[in-house]
Amino acid sequence: MSERFKNLQARVLTGSILAALFIVTGVLSAYSVAAKLMLLGLGLIALAICSWEFIVFSPLPVEGAKKFLWQLALAVCFLLAPLWALKTCFIVSCNFGMAHEIAIALFAKGVFLAGCFFFILMAVAGRTSLDLVSHLFERVLPALALIGGGGAALIVLCLSANSPRSLFWVVLVVAINDIAAYFGGASMGGPKLSPALSPNKTISGSLCGLAAGAVIGILAGVLFNFQGGLIRLLALALLVVVAAQCGDLLKSYLKRLVGVKDSSSLLPGHGGVLDRLDGILLGAIPALLWWA
Repeated sequence: MSERFKNLQARVLTGSILAALFIVTGVLSAYSVAAKLMLLGLGLIALAICSWEFIVFSPLPVEGAKKFLWQLALAVCFLLAPLWALKTCFIVSCNFGMAHEIAIALFAKGVFLAGCFFFILMAVAGRTSLDLVSHLFERVLPALALIGGGGAALIVLCLSANSPRSLFWVVLVVAINDIAAYFGGASMGGPKLSPALSPNKTISGSLCGLAAGAVIGILAGVLFNFQGGLIRLLALALLVVVAAQCGDLLKSYLKRLVGVKDSSSLLPGHGGVLDRLDGILLGAIPALLWWA
């Protein structure tokens, strides 16, 4: 049995388990506050793991006690926007099903607070080390956009009026994009999409993912009874797929800077949690901004 086939088997098995857990929890969240809280809790745990993975595979240029304090500060920075969304939700008595305008404002406030905290860290780093400033700009800021910004969008999407339908839609579109890009690129080959960032990704694979994501976005949108018409669904699906592919490349950029293949080895066949969620995190942002 070839190594590639073994890896595919592990990938399918792990993906199936994660999909089953997500579908069961997501469906129950539509009928039970406890299940909704469980879904949000799982989301926060996943974001915390993503933060930990980045902090571990992209080590800070400091040592000793300062290193631990900086790692803790980065974890707070990554999780600040998602936690702000949850905190606000509980202040207004578990306001699940919030209106679009409230959801957008909640997301914007969380991102603003995380941005302010990041620039405080930048100011502190500027009094310490130029290497630390460079690390924050070149590595932490892109990771903050991916984990903090995307994570906040995902949490707010869970709290929105269309949840869990909107959440299922985003995950389905991104997953189909990943599958089509993987098999389309492997079978068709051709020029590389961005060899400096991800040597295995091809233009043909990217286009297959874009086409498949657009088709499934329209079909799933009709199935979930989303309003706005087919053109609106097509446009949003294309935006989400492009954002998801950018999220994948952004994560690849962060890993290439330190020469690692996977963010961790927690998920057999996939690598780390960040390897699995990168596209979903960034794809959640246009979905939230378009509708919540």
